[in-house]
Amino acid sequence: MAAHKGQHIIPACYLRGFIAAEAPIEHRGSKNYELGVYVNNKIVSQKWKMRGVNHEVFKKSWFYNISEPGNELHVEKSLSGIEGRYANSLKEIKKYSFLSEELKRDISCFVATMLIRTESFQANFQGAINTVVGWHKELSSDIVHHNEYAYGHENISRKLVVENTAQGILSKIGLSILVNRTSMPFITCDTPVLRRDTHSDEIAYLAGQGAHCKTEFTPNQIFPFFYMPLSAEMAVVSCGLIDHVPDENQYIECLDVDAIFKLNIMLASQSQKYIVSDRSTPFGNIEKNVSKRLQDSKPQQGVYANLYTCKNRYYFKVKDMTEIVDGIRLKISDLKTYRGIISDHDLSSIDIYVDGKPRRGMRQIELGNVNEDILEMEFVSKIKLGII
Repeated sequence: MAAHKGQHIIPACYLRGFIAAEAPIEHRGSKNYELGVYVNNKIVSQKWKMRGVNHEVFKKSWFYNISEPGNELHVEKSLSGIEGRYANSLKEIKKYSFLSEELKRDISCFVATMLIRTESFQANFQGAINTVVGWHKELSSDIVHHNEYAYGHENISRKLVVENTAQGILSKIGLSILVNRTSMPFITCDTPVLRRDTHSDEIAYLAGQGAHCKTEFTPNQIFPFFYMPLSAEMAVVSCGLIDHVPDENQYIECLDVDAIFKLNIMLASQSQKYIVSDRSTPFGNIEKNVSKRLQDSKPQQGVYANLYTCKNRYYFKVKDMTEIVDGIRLKISDLKTYRGIISDHDLSSIDIYVDGKPRRGMRQIELGNVNEDILEMEFVSKIKLGII
């Protein structure tokens, strides 16, 4: 068992995609110095340090072991096979090889695995399961039945890594390789898969502008967006707003440094402990500003609304909110947004956020009373219940 004590949370095969081109200045005279990756804390407030891909910072003791006698290393051994296929796939991608269905399947499998094998996902998911098990214990009068129930729910989060149900999502959407042609490299971190909802008016800011961006969708439609950097120059992107089908879209070149910067910032912002780069100055002369931005990162303060109509989406700041019968009354400050909503009669839903947290949501809505003089409007439910 001791031989499997230090298990990689972020696998060495993945980190090798970010190996530095040369050693730090103080070690460049050493013939035996082993190149590694540069590591910093999640707010980039320290000096970048080179660490080998097998350094302890990337490991945790017995992280994947399960409590099944004789089968403790089942997850660890299964991951070994997934990682081996990924290493071979990355070699082909770096050669700009044709993305065969088998290669895309192996990449999808690895991305899905990286999404759920992180320390944060494992802790949060298993913590939720353990809470449910605790409720079962409180409600169960049969201790034998409860023990069987509890045993069946042990290590579910770790077993989920092997089952890899998330792979099907990427396989269905399709994927492309985003090729970074800017002076800023892709960075990565201990939670290397970015997953967020996006809209047609945002995709060019995430994957660069070009023919690969679909234009037939309206801004009110929501699409899942997946992104995972593979190296400083290449990343996987998967989204229904990207045309993954044509052969010429297998490798998408991005010349927009703002898009690369945005992807880097979003990934760094979700980091739990550390950020990884292939160089000691990935952000160049703006690194101090990046560090300050990450340190000051917090949910958007104030009250904001996200409104969907039949064709559009409006995200705006709310000056004042009042609960009314079967709805809410909002006062805003932007005349253009106000007039856009008023003219966009077919409303769908609205969500209210206070200091970044969801506070109120309504579906099947319509406009109530409006007052342009003070930019005030009411959103009421089509189903009248007569309650506040």
